[in-house]
Amino acid sequence: MFFQYHLRQREADGTRPVIVGGITIEKWNPDELEEVMQKYGVLDSTVSEMTAEIEKMFPPTTDASITKAVADYTGVIDTHYSYFRFPSLIKKYPNAAVMRTESYARTSDLIKEIMDEHPEVIGDFVWTCWNHIGEAGLGRCVHVPKEEEEKYNNVFGMMDIMVKTEYPYRLSNCADFDINGVPTVQGIYRKNVWGDQSTCIAVQPPAYHDLAEIKMLGFSRTEEKQSWNLEGEEGKPIRVNVYSGAEWLELFLNEKSPGRKPAGKKAPYCASFELEYEPGILTAVSSTGRKEVSRSTIETTGKAVKIKAVPENTQAKAGVKALGGKSHKGQLGLAALVTLYAET
Repeated sequence: MFFQYHLRQREADGTRPVIVGGITIEKWNPDELEEVMQKYGVLDSTVSEMTAEIEKMFPPTTDASITKAVADYTGVIDTHYSYFRFPSLIKKYPNAAVMRTESYARTSDLIKEIMDEHPEVIGDFVWTCWNHIGEAGLGRCVHVPKEEEEKYNNVFGMMDIMVKTEYPYRLSNCADFDINGVPTVQGIYRKNVWGDQSTCIAVQPPAYHDLAEIKMLGFSRTEEKQSWNLEGEEGKPIRVNVYSGAEWLELFLNEKSPGRKPAGKKAPYCASFELEYEPGILTAVSSTGRKEVSRSTIETTGKAVKIKAVPENTQAKAGVKALGGKSHKGQLGLAALVTLYAET
């Protein structure tokens, strides 16, 4: 049935590739699996986890003949999570393109490296771009004493984290933009991987400093905030992660530097600094060679005492379009944009 549907699509439009939603790549052979584990397993803990789980998901009838049929008819093979299968599939099916869906953010650097090596890879489709309600806790982390870390070091232990996520946790928390459309640290990191040279400072809460951080499969990233407001934590150890696509990063706390560290592809794209928290100004400077390319600053503020709403425009021409309104079935809706500020 699929192939009949595919042929009808080709008749209507022969210029676009057609993809198949489902498990259509053949099972691993032992030699291929061993090679992948040696190359990527050390760098990416999700390789062994997802390899085992995807193998269980394969229907018993999924074999090379199905993969070949999909490649021949559509010209595209989707590896789903398994980006590490790109090289072998490209070699085996040279006339087909490959792609990945449900991409993890924290392996973006490895995927980009493979894509640079293999132009046959047509895309890396992320999960997810925008934070959403549902799949609650998919990207969350939990922090446990280090002696308890071992019991979570398996797929079922990690899945348990998500399953037991309690209300009011309602968001997936694994996106490049938060629910309000503000870029997350994850999104900034991914931009750095793809060539952006901006700098981002992210701070882990001191309460987590000496605990083991358990991530939910590949969808989780380190829990961190772009804030230096930590009243009551003075003098406590704290980890600061700075993200950048530049070659080097230097951090300054109240104009004092704990040192300079590599960033960019070598790091990859993140340098971690151990500090003791003190209020003030935290600045990170990115450089390539001897030239500064970007910097970022976060600082301690006072307590907010009021919220101020400021309109983006104080004057507008008459008419709905000038105010951003839309007409729907004869009804006019007016929209005015305001920005909210917390004043101290």
